Amino acid sequence: LNPFQMPFPETLGVQVMTVPISDLNFTAIKIGDLNNTAAPNLRVQTERTVGQWPVWVSWAETDASLNASSNPSETEAVEAVFSIPASGISALQFTIQFDPQQFSFEKIEPLAEGITQEHFGLNRVAQGLLSFSYFSENLDDVGENGLFKIVFRAKSGQKRDNALQLSAWPTPGLLYRKDGSALQAQLHWNQDAISFAPNPFGSAGVWMTSPAEELLEVFDLNGQRLFARKMAPKQVLHLEAGLFPTAGVYFWRMGKQTGKLVFAP
Repeated sequence: LNPFQMPFPETLGVQVMTVPISDLNFTAIKIGDLNNTAAPNLRVQTERTVGQWPVWVSWAETDASLNASSNPSETEAVEAVFSIPASGISALQFTIQFDPQQFSFEKIEPLAEGITQEHFGLNRVAQGLLSFSYFSENLDDVGENGLFKIVFRAKSGQKRDNALQLSAWPTPGLLYRKDGSALQAQLHWNQDAISFAPNPFGSAGVWMTSPAEELLEVFDLNGQRLFARKMAPKQVLHLEAGLFPTAGVYFWRMGKQTGKLVFAP
């Protein structure tokens, strides 16, 4: 090719699309941002958050019919259910990351009223990325069933705990209060166990999930009881930051179980 005779076609113009483009006769070598973490426009500021908010995920009992036609020695259907404590939240978005070598995406089933297939981005499922975004003034009415569930095909015997994560790309995990303030999404597993999220926590307070009917108590370092409430099975409770007079370590007790809470405003 003689560059002095004819301009070399270094670029091709195409419309922005969310599906693969083929038959363009174009070869390129990607350098630099190999894992899609670079910010090409440094003037774009990241969303400022005022705290954290839990996104719960748990493995549900799988419908036996999903495994009826599969070979148990090769793959099995597994279902991951996602939910949030929706009090005061009007919008949320996040990207779920999974290993496509271990888990094959099957389908999504919306559980909360108003959520449809249009609220999910599936164009990067082959890369192990699945995005979700939703806005509603009635998120407080999500209910006990959760937001949605994802059905995967997993290799038999594959460890499931912590197999799913939140990714900061392409859709960062954020939840928005009704006043417009943003909260960082934090993934937490197993809603059926006693959990406090986030922990350590700051001015946004801490969320507690109760798996059984027990008395929840919170104490300071001197043993003074600051809080007590009889919890119902699978009840979700928000402890305001104002309950904790100073930054530091506190203790909780529920039945025979105890643990620490760290207030770090």
